[in-house]
Amino acid sequence: MDMEHLKTQFQDATRQCTSALVGHPTQTMAEQLQSLAQYAMKFSARDVYGSGALIRDLELRVATLFNMPDALYLPSGTLAQPIALKLWSEEKGSTRFAMHGTCHIELHEQQGYKALYGLDAVLIGSIDRVPTVIDLEAIDGKIAAIVLELPMREIGGQLPSWQELVAMSDWARSRDIAFHLDGARIWQCTAYFNRPIHDIVALFDSVYVSLYKDVGAISGALLLASPEFIAKATVWARRAGGNVVTAYPSLLSAHKGLDENVGALSGASEAAQWLAAWCNQQPNTHTVPTQPHTTMFHLFIDVSPEVVLSRCIQWMAQHNVALLPMVRPYATGCKFEINLGWNIQAHERAWWVSKLENLWELLLSPE
Repeated sequence: MDMEHLKTQFQDATRQCTSALVGHPTQTMAEQLQSLAQYAMKFSARDVYGSGALIRDLELRVATLFNMPDALYLPSGTLAQPIALKLWSEEKGSTRFAMHGTCHIELHEQQGYKALYGLDAVLIGSIDRVPTVIDLEAIDGKIAAIVLELPMREIGGQLPSWQELVAMSDWARSRDIAFHLDGARIWQCTAYFNRPIHDIVALFDSVYVSLYKDVGAISGALLLASPEFIAKATVWARRAGGNVVTAYPSLLSAHKGLDENVGALSGASEAAQWLAAWCNQQPNTHTVPTQPHTTMFHLFIDVSPEVVLSRCIQWMAQHNVALLPMVRPYATGCKFEINLGWNIQAHERAWWVSKLENLWELLLSPE
């Protein structure tokens, strides 16, 4: 059976399960819209072209949580971040900005920063580690901004130390270089840094945060910065097609997610510790990082993707529990992005361990 067919069967089997290890509980489209219809009773009217209480309340709600002056709702981070970098480019007088080679802007956006906004990227650091001040000092020539992703998804949600993060912020600001946060998953970082979220974002000049990652909204993002910066970003959003006639389903789901899902992340961070420790005790299995920094980590199993998929499909049909997300082929077997939320907190650790032991026995048995 080919991989694409196995992936389809795996997705179908996952949807049939009544318990899942990763993420938050999922809803069908009909279930989600029904729950949002009830939630909509809290608001008198939908947003219209970026105005109205529904959208402005959300912007100010997150701005207040982050202790930042202002915020702008945008349909996606792929729109929010290049707009921020374009504005910093104009203010600082350089088309160049620096970022790590695993940044979403570099890997997953078809170099839109260059094709649409005329910007040039300088890649810093090594691909498999968090950048440091030493990497910043190696930048040659003038740059307008530095983008730092916290946590760094492509290397398992790793973070710099607090001291290193402060040093990078100081380095940028002392040279009049904007420090921009790719904070798609910034909600996950507070436990590692042992600081409230507003202390973390205070080190940055502009911030992007996703509303569907961790928060669980249908879609959407926020760009946070000074009122003057946000006013300019609003103009660019209209130019780029980001000022839609209404976004009320996404806005309602963002309000609901802030109420219901952000609180899951403290318990999920604790769960990531014991889960990674358990995985690292199994044969042919390891995680990156060994000790998770956030609610996420990368899991590696030295078994072929075809075998893992077929055996997981068989196991889920018998147990009605989904333990692994979709596989990603890797040099020596399989890679998984483990990202935890409310689901792992629905059962006691012993319950999950019994299920994991049973599945691993199957996955690692001779072919």
